[in-house]
Amino acid sequence: MAAGENSADEVWSLGQLFQACDLDGSGFLEHGEFEAICGELGPDELETVFRELDSDGDGRISAEEFSGGFERVREALMNLSRKRRRTLRSQSTLEDVLEEEDVRTKLGRGLEEISW
Repeated sequence: MAAGENSADEVWSLGQLFQACDLDGSGFLEHGEFEAICGELGPDELETVFRELDSDGDGRISAEEFSGGFERVREALMNLSRKRRRTLRSQSTLEDVLEEEDVRTKLGRGLEEISW
């Protein structure tokens, strides 16, 4: 599936989630509704997330903006996951190199001691 595309199941699930969040049934999430459903967020976080989801800046979040926001979050998390995996792989490689260097150093010292 190409970036920006959702499977039918994902779209349907996001649609259901949006409907559950749309407390007044208006077809939009207004700021008050968003605040009510995201009560665990602090005021600054709430504003940041709301602005990010309200991509057209009209002060309310449509179903399309809502699902698009989830797609952006999913992509960001996937990129973060890839970055972490690369970092872990490079750390493992570095640790392997360091272990090999440590073995070589110890081996060199051992050989020096034997040759004396």
